[in-house]
Amino acid sequence: MKNDKWIILVFVLFYLAGCAAPPTGSEAYKGKPPQEIFVKGERSLSKKHFKEAVAEFEAFDALYPFDPRAEQTQVDLIYAYYKAGDPDSAIAASDRYIRLYPMSPKIAYVYYLRGVVNMDRNISWIYNAFPCDPAKRDLASLSHAFVDFQRLLQLYPSCIYAADAQKRMVHIKNLLARHELQIAEFYFNRHAYVAAANRASYIVQHLPGTPQVPTALVIMVKSYRALGDDELANDALEVLKVNYPNETKRL
Repeated sequence: MKNDKWIILVFVLFYLAGCAAPPTGSEAYKGKPPQEIFVKGERSLSKKHFKEAVAEFEAFDALYPFDPRAEQTQVDLIYAYYKAGDPDSAIAASDRYIRLYPMSPKIAYVYYLRGVVNMDRNISWIYNAFPCDPAKRDLASLSHAFVDFQRLLQLYPSCIYAADAQKRMVHIKNLLARHELQIAEFYFNRHAYVAAANRASYIVQHLPGTPQVPTALVIMVKSYRALGDDELANDALEVLKVNYPNETKRL
């Protein structure tokens, strides 16, 4: 009988503890005026308390979606997600904003921020700290960032973010070319000449103007020679002679 009483007591205590659990998410802000939540979110953002800002802006968005400050809240939420280390949520929030407010004066900033988020996914110390087979690295988000900045320049060429977007596009293009060249060299050093030539050719055709182009042409010449394809080797050599005559000594 005593055991039964203890079981009942423990059950009651667990039940009461569950009932007393503090509310989470938007429930924690229920009943609070929108002005208070918005100001708290802005204050957290200014203090760089990004996780707190995310919680506050998410609550505002859930509780007051038609408030006049809802649009600004969503812009701030994109940035808060990004700085809190949640790029997936930042991209999803930017897509949502672009869909809901396509004519907004803030849309150029959202496109720019979307590009920054995608770009920062791959600009990471981890690639230098933990070198690996370059062919296995996924730089898809850099390509997405390039498209984001490109779209920004197409739609809003005179916006205040245009100059920085152009610089970032050049940087991305160089990173992509360097990545492709690493792969081309990786294949060439392992005598996979077809794959090496294809990667090098991609740099020449799709990433012109990058510093990696002359080395890519050298790899093309050497790879085609190794494959016994003199015609393609001579074509690549001719391009090298015309555009980078000093590089021919590397052959």
